[in-house]
Amino acid sequence: YERMITAALDHQLSLGITMSSCCGVNPQLLGVYRAMAAGGRLPARMNVMPFRRVDGVPEPIALPEMHRSPMLHVDTVKFLADGGLSGATAALSVDYRHTPQRGLLRFDRDELMALCRESHEAGWRIATHAIGDVAIEQVLDIYEALGPPRHVSGHRIEHLGLPSATQLARAARLGVIAAPQSIFLYELGRNFRDYLPDALLARCYPLRAMLEAGLTVALSSDAPVVENDNPLAGMMAAITRRDLAGEPLVPEQAITAADALDAYTRGGAVAVGLEESLGTIAKGYRADLAVLSGNPLATPPEDLASLTVDLTLLDGRVVYERA
Repeated sequence: YERMITAALDHQLSLGITMSSCCGVNPQLLGVYRAMAAGGRLPARMNVMPFRRVDGVPEPIALPEMHRSPMLHVDTVKFLADGGLSGATAALSVDYRHTPQRGLLRFDRDELMALCRESHEAGWRIATHAIGDVAIEQVLDIYEALGPPRHVSGHRIEHLGLPSATQLARAARLGVIAAPQSIFLYELGRNFRDYLPDALLARCYPLRAMLEAGLTVALSSDAPVVENDNPLAGMMAAITRRDLAGEPLVPEQAITAADALDAYTRGGAVAVGLEESLGTIAKGYRADLAVLSGNPLATPPEDLASLTVDLTLLDGRVVYERA
């Protein structure tokens, strides 16, 4: 596990990523992260989210001890409300285009409510995977019933793949933080077009609508679900909304380069509750910086992924330099 973590974080430092999230870990892996942090062996900052329920384990996992230090953040628990679009298991209100199925909810509402309430009342942030519109509705119902989080910023919805306009307005009112993946449009866009009925395809990862509704958006990759975890490739996908074949996917939901960059930096910091120390270049903030080979705000969107990271700094220390 330690070799895996070190290799992954060294790779991400080469992409200018100074903090990332491990979204759903079992107790054993969480213990490895804690030991690495205690021994000063984490190459980059980590936000680690323990699972409350693990497949194959009959009983829920107890809440672990919180941990907040400059290199390791453990104050968010992770739930999976439904499955994924490419496997036709995201929970939809209508049948998939290619099969007479509507996906599945992974939790009975009462069980998910009880686990979320326990976590919420103990002061934990909650991050729930919800892609289909039925799953999103279930999660919003629970977040609303919980009330405002205690001592933390808003709870999160990971992916938020197929929200309606009403759901986005409701999420914004509840202070929900959205963590979608624009790179899905590029790598998985063909699947979305083949599998989703027209009504849902029209609101597939609606990044512009999320921003216009007033949500904080934190873009991410969900790697290794996709191969490309380069934020510049994610920016390209958010701006162009074209898949691997160059086909557009709901192009009216494209966002600007500035919005995409903000979602990968400030938005990410908000999502982990560190917006007062990370994600912005300003006096008093930690000097976590990436020096690029070109200006991402002036580069043609289709060329963004060709930019390279020349230098990555963590707290002002050089932790990666391109040969």
